[in-house]
Amino acid sequence: MVFAVVAGVAGAAPSAVSFTATPPLSSPQGPQAFAWSATGPTSCSLDGAAFSPCSSPRTYNSLALGDHSLTVALTSDLRGIAIQYIWTITPVGVLDVLFTGNAAGSAASSSRDATFAWLSDQVGATFQCSLDTGAFAACSAPRTYHSLAVGPHAFAVRATNTLGDLSVPATYSWTIVAPSPAPPVTCAGLLVGLTTPGDVVVPPGATCFLMNDGHASPVVGGNVSVGAGSSLWMFGVRVVGEVVSVGSSSIQITSGGLGGQALGVVGGSIRIRGLSNSSGFSPIYIHGVRVGGNIEIDNSTISNGIAFIGEDIENYVGGNVRIDNNSFGLRLTNNTVAGHVRVTGNASGVGALSVSGNAVDDNMEVSRNGYLPWFVGNAITGALSCVGNSVPPGTGGSSAGTTAGSYLPGQCGP
Repeated sequence: MVFAVVAGVAGAAPSAVSFTATPPLSSPQGPQAFAWSATGPTSCSLDGAAFSPCSSPRTYNSLALGDHSLTVALTSDLRGIAIQYIWTITPVGVLDVLFTGNAAGSAASSSRDATFAWLSDQVGATFQCSLDTGAFAACSAPRTYHSLAVGPHAFAVRATNTLGDLSVPATYSWTIVAPSPAPPVTCAGLLVGLTTPGDVVVPPGATCFLMNDGHASPVVGGNVSVGAGSSLWMFGVRVVGEVVSVGSSSIQITSGGLGGQALGVVGGSIRIRGLSNSSGFSPIYIHGVRVGGNIEIDNSTISNGIAFIGEDIENYVGGNVRIDNNSFGLRLTNNTVAGHVRVTGNASGVGALSVSGNAVDDNMEVSRNGYLPWFVGNAITGALSCVGNSVPPGTGGSSAGTTAGSYLPGQCGP
């Protein structure tokens, strides 16, 4: 028998039989379709097997991976000239995956977002994706994930060809690491319009002024910490974290600044401990501030002034207000508090104790203070506890007929 071999092998197809359609030289696993023209009835031989009658078109299914050959000859002349096609059946193509946006090939990234793009060598293929061993689901390139958690992650994508065959998944593993914290900003003077992703530190003995610049409120992405003997004046500033003061001289957190009455915002809590001041002004002044956490003031002494919480521009407190074991006059006025209010164990210092015009969604306790509270106009959703308050000896009373050291039960009525 004389062969006329196609598919890149020397020889030419005879006029008696010629292929008109064949699979690719490297063909994906699945049906293998052929067609030919002939001057008469034909017979076929697949992979060297015996000839048997066949007709065009002809499709072979479930062939094994690897090299194959199909020989077609005129049935009337099986010993004469035949045409042969040689080709290779390969698996469904493994995806070629290109990664962009996340780490561009790096095993570690500080980005919380990840974008993946990929290509398949199968025309018409569809895709399924899986993140972190989750179930595969239909997807398309590019695929972006947002706000991923810090830690290890794994992405996989697989293709399905038009025959329903699945490819081997292409995978990528990486780790999201926490970004390095921004260096703190030291404030020992006037900072107008400061915006920083990190903390602001007021060193011991310094005075810091933070204020907006009239265009946008400055943003402190971390915390504000105030050192011993130092003073913080903050006007219309947004703090994402907390304001923490230990042993400072004064804390003023208000609305205002060069932009007018810009609201102050503290996303966490305001914590003041051990403040000491004898200068004669109001060294604790918090008004016009939206506080996400608590306002906590304890063990502080103002020998010649008053602490103002609220006053003419109210505060919005998402947590609790706790003012305990201090020695100062206090005006807790016009605050809206989502949690509870506790004012306990405080001595008078200079000035009275005024608790008025507050809206409290939980309980309120005003007890065991060394002075009678001026208590009026408070709206309390929960319970009110008001016991054990007294007038300091030698100060007289807060109303006519009150004797030193006595307590008027009605003084703490709503």
